[in-house]
Amino acid sequence: MKKGLLITQDITAGNSGFSLNQPLSPQKLRQYALFWDEIACPQSNIFHFGMGPDYEYLIEAGIAKYETVNFSGSIRGDAKYWIELQEAAFQKLTMRDESKWSLASEVKSLGMSSPSQHAHSTLCLHLVDSIQVFTGDVPLAEILEFKQRRHDELIEFRDSIDELVEQTIFTADTSEAIKRQIRKVERDLNEVNRVMSESRYPTLKTCATNVLTADGVLGLVAPALLAMELPLESNVKTALAIGSGIAFSLYKGRHTNVLPRNLKQYAYVAHARKELI
Repeated sequence: MKKGLLITQDITAGNSGFSLNQPLSPQKLRQYALFWDEIACPQSNIFHFGMGPDYEYLIEAGIAKYETVNFSGSIRGDAKYWIELQEAAFQKLTMRDESKWSLASEVKSLGMSSPSQHAHSTLCLHLVDSIQVFTGDVPLAEILEFKQRRHDELIEFRDSIDELVEQTIFTADTSEAIKRQIRKVERDLNEVNRVMSESRYPTLKTCATNVLTADGVLGLVAPALLAMELPLESNVKTALAIGSGIAFSLYKGRHTNVLPRNLKQYAYVAHARKELI
């Protein structure tokens, strides 16, 4: 199954309005285009802000699109509106079942919480300064060509991450099985970094965080990690590294309650910077 990523504009919204901040980082967009099959951005019939020429190029290449949500009645453009917009767009994408979708949200809501959300503790898997990615000035055409040429290495790495998630959250695998999968992730990550370094374009190492949301399983996960002598830290800066920049930590946040039942997780892909406590 293909993997899709819903991204948003960088928006700060409160109870009475919003501000549109800096456009999406060119480096982030290149990272998303490299590791994801599809990219979507939520828009509505009320407000439409383009994502810029790079995003339009990815639309022409068949990789990116806008996901439109229709609203009716009086709209203030407050935090509630922007949260509902990204949730509705995410819901539409996942219900089609064409790809497995995740969310990379840049919406910062001030002074409110969505009624459809609830707070809970979840487990984070971090790749801390580990992933080699192209810099923001590398032409998108070259990145797409590299993605096609190195398809096998990129898919192998992505599958390894998925298998580690499955073993850590959704199965009763032993700590030894998890350790073996971690070693495979390390090998596949090193291979991706090797082929990236051999390219003729500049790269840098960056962070990624996969927030694994699965109600009721955190109590089962913690003993398995503790058995591996991997304490669950509350801050990625103090989380115990378990490999080539791989670490686990705890996250407390608010997540939607209205996910399709067939989804195993609500995965946030984000740079490890603001969500972690």
